[in-house]
Amino acid sequence: NSKSIPFKSLLFTGILSIATFFLYCIFIKPLFSILYKQEYNSALVISYFLAFQSIVHGLGDYLNKFLISHGKGKNLMIASIYVALINVFGYALITRLYKLDGAVITKVLGSISYFVTMIYFYLHHVKRNTPKSSNII
Repeated sequence: NSKSIPFKSLLFTGILSIATFFLYCIFIKPLFSILYKQEYNSALVISYFLAFQSIVHGLGDYLNKFLISHGKGKNLMIASIYVALINVFGYALITRLYKLDGAVITKVLGSISYFVTMIYFYLHHVKRNTPKSSNII
């Protein structure tokens, strides 16, 4: 039961996620034009935002699994409340004002808040469980 996620694992996961997002951005437009009529092109722009949202949320889930395995359920409950507040506010107000774009914005903001909250709780856990190194000068 490690005190933190190995740096190589974090790095690999981050690079793989970013690479996947860029590959999606490169290949979705040609694929989209094959599968759909031109009248659906506005959905293509939305798909970029939702792909980004999925990557961010997935990275949050990666940290979430580590925190769960270390008994940090209370922290995860707090994160869920933050995301729920953003979603309720966003879907009630932003979607009302901006319709579909507002729903997409809310989805992205909810996932970003989830990811940022997971980073905060992960760093807090690591800081509390890593012994301070002695500085010998």
